[in-house]
Amino acid sequence: MADDMILCYDRQGRPMPVPRARLRFRPSVYGIAFTEDRSQVLLTRERGADVWELPGGGVEIGETADAAIIREYKEEVGLDITLGPGVYFADTFYYPGDDAPGEGWHNFQLFYIVHTRGPLDPHYEENPAAGRGNHGAGWAPVEELEGVDMLSTHYDAIQRAMHWLEATEGPAATDDADDDD
Repeated sequence: MADDMILCYDRQGRPMPVPRARLRFRPSVYGIAFTEDRSQVLLTRERGADVWELPGGGVEIGETADAAIIREYKEEVGLDITLGPGVYFADTFYYPGDDAPGEGWHNFQLFYIVHTRGPLDPHYEENPAAGRGNHGAGWAPVEELEGVDMLSTHYDAIQRAMHWLEATEGPAATDDADDDD
């Protein structure tokens, strides 16, 4: 590929060459929320996409990363959160398609552990009148993530968060009260 082209990837993982001059730096933040027993993680997906991802998105100019992840969670899944520690970062080259035609984004992704407050509304949609935004959110079993079509950096972040929690808080709480032993 010519030196003035950067290979970016769209949501479906397809490569798209983008001129270096059309590349924009875009920091983004994502929250990793687990159920109390850590058996499930909260995922979302955009309207028209088959790929699942963690709730989050771009940090606006003048906005802190903390404020951005709190805003993104409220917008995308309708939940308030308590922000935990940053546990993973990645950088990627993304092709946003119709969101920014002909442009590529150099994403610097920050992943935080978050704790949700309140129940998830399975029918919540981000901006349904506009016909875009997230339209699916749900708790996915961590044991089944290898079979879920999701962004690879998000999968890696979930794995890192699981290891971090195990190392700092110990094994996940289990409900032994239901055992018939």
